[in-house]
Amino acid sequence: MRKTCYLFIALIITCSGYSQNAEEYFKSGVSKNNIKDYIGAIADFTKSIELDSTHAETYLNRGKVKNILQDYVGAIADYTKSILRNPNDASTYDNRGTAKGDIKDFEGAIADYDKSIEIDPHNSRPYSNRGLAKKNLQDYAGALADYDKAIVLDPKYKIAYVNRGNVKSSLKDFKGAIADLTEANVLDPEDADIYYDRGAAKIGIEDFNGAITDYSKAIELNPDFANAYANRANVKYTLKDYPGSISDNNKAIELNPDLAVTYSNRGNAKSDSHDLTGAIEDYTKAIEIDPEFGEAYYNRASVKSDIKDYTGAVADYQIAIEKDSSFSMAYNNLGWAKFNLKRFKEALVDVNKAIKLDSTNSVAYDSRAEIKFNLNDNKGCIEDSDIALNLNPNIANSYFLKGRSYYRLGKKKEACNSWSKAVELGKTEASEYIRKYCNN
Repeated sequence: MRKTCYLFIALIITCSGYSQNAEEYFKSGVSKNNIKDYIGAIADFTKSIELDSTHAETYLNRGKVKNILQDYVGAIADYTKSILRNPNDASTYDNRGTAKGDIKDFEGAIADYDKSIEIDPHNSRPYSNRGLAKKNLQDYAGALADYDKAIVLDPKYKIAYVNRGNVKSSLKDFKGAIADLTEANVLDPEDADIYYDRGAAKIGIEDFNGAITDYSKAIELNPDFANAYANRANVKYTLKDYPGSISDNNKAIELNPDLAVTYSNRGNAKSDSHDLTGAIEDYTKAIEIDPEFGEAYYNRASVKSDIKDYTGAVADYQIAIEKDSSFSMAYNNLGWAKFNLKRFKEALVDVNKAIKLDSTNSVAYDSRAEIKFNLNDNKGCIEDSDIALNLNPNIANSYFLKGRSYYRLGKKKEACNSWSKAVELGKTEASEYIRKYCNN
């Protein structure tokens, strides 16, 4: 999403009432800020304060420069000193609220925005800034109300449309989000971030081609926009354009080589392109960057299973579960890897856990049916196959397993019917069972 949606007010250059030397340092500080000599600006504002500590504007301006340098605590201290000298300046409360938001003191930020609005209720900026603080507290209704007010006060306030659109995306009102972001785009068609945000909203309504168009425009406007390449890669992956996905992830990694998720996503595209060695290398790199990245362990385990390295898969699935003990499919796949190592009883424990975590996991019921078949629990196999098929009637393997269990129980008719259904769903192996056991 966007890096920041707060607005700062330009440095104030009012200097009436200063002693001559203090005024000169103040003006020099403003000039140095304008050429982005922030250290020099702070030095001059500090010298001005040493000569005359009574002026609120100097503290306010030094606070803004500190905010630019991400010294948020120092900025808050300066804004507070400015407020002590001039408690009726709405912009100072607004700026202090911004700095508090930057240190995630959202309640404190809201209190400052409230005061700014109390002093000047016709300024759209503190409404928009307060909306962002409320969004960060997940008060989405309050955030929307503030953005609505900001837009009423200033119908051409781009940031308010962007922020409101992103809140609507959080609420899964993707069409509303697209409408707001489109309005923002009309106001500023050269803002790459707007195209990026709208691309994400279009994914929400499965307008994947529209999302690609927006990400492409964001990249055109900002060729170094790593996240836009990464997101476009994800959309291409969804559309099964694996070469295109890999290419975009390559560019995203070139621009930002420290983002673990991009390596993991590229690994997914390589895996589906049958480059399993390359996939494992990417998942390993993702883990190297972020050892807490449970999904990368899970993905690497899946590829290890594909190449029949079940021992390696078990190790990775176990780590994935350590990172997220609620990961139902990780337990299922761990059980399946153990099944392939013929550790059937251990596998059953893991798949039971998968089902306990997610009773709608049809794959886990199918896995458990397979395990029970190999433990000669034919009734249990049939029961789990039926549950799997109730959840997903297109699991061919569940019909196949049912057929084998029915045949063991001496129920040839039921077995043959189940195998026939498995063949209809694409389980060609069942054809041999029909030829061998049903055509006589």
